[in-house]
Amino acid sequence: MKKLKYIFAVLLSLVLCTQALTAFAVTEYSDGTYTVVKTNNNNVLITECNLTDEYIEIPEYVLGYPVAGVDEFAFFSCSYLTEAVLPPAATTIGDYAFGDNENLQYVTIPRWCDNIADTAFWNCPEVTIRCWYGTSAYEYALENNITCMLMDDAVLGDANNDGALSISDVTAIQRHVAEMQQLEGLRFLAGDVDQDGEVAISDATALQMFFAEYKTEFPIGGAIIIERIED
Repeated sequence: MKKLKYIFAVLLSLVLCTQALTAFAVTEYSDGTYTVVKTNNNNVLITECNLTDEYIEIPEYVLGYPVAGVDEFAFFSCSYLTEAVLPPAATTIGDYAFGDNENLQYVTIPRWCDNIADTAFWNCPEVTIRCWYGTSAYEYALENNITCMLMDDAVLGDANNDGALSISDVTAIQRHVAEMQQLEGLRFLAGDVDQDGEVAISDATALQMFFAEYKTEFPIGGAIIIERIED
């Protein structure tokens, strides 16, 4: 009798588990290229992509619904993928969404994306996050030791952030070193010409050499890149 009761209990547990899984089952929809799930906010998350392109720009709408981000495992272990661009309204990147992609080089994350899983870029050793200064994506890159490239108008060397490279940028760096007027935020990052994490007289020297048309090893006038720190 005890054995029969045990078997009955096991069968009942299996039935209840099956019912629970059915109750929480998520319906997926596809347009032939992207598979999505709907959220409670009347938008969708990408769960799968049938493309095998190296460059993928995720659309703003799928099946008429705004795309709110990339769900967990959506691009997991997609060895073909080297660059992905998320749509402007994306706010979410789920667990392992781009995980295990050793060839992934760039992912552009919009300004308002503020829900990025810690494991979103697990085992992506070459990835660089393209983002805007001060955004959640920027903070995420710093906290997770991921190289980031800033998409702001500021460029490396434009320490006074006036939109042009000139000798006044050298002066701005020198004034910072002399503690006369501190560079902060984007101006600090732009003034860190040698990208070693601080603004020093060596940055002013590098910029002067650039103006004198000497060859420098720094991408002055280009995007500001904050490199990952190698272990």
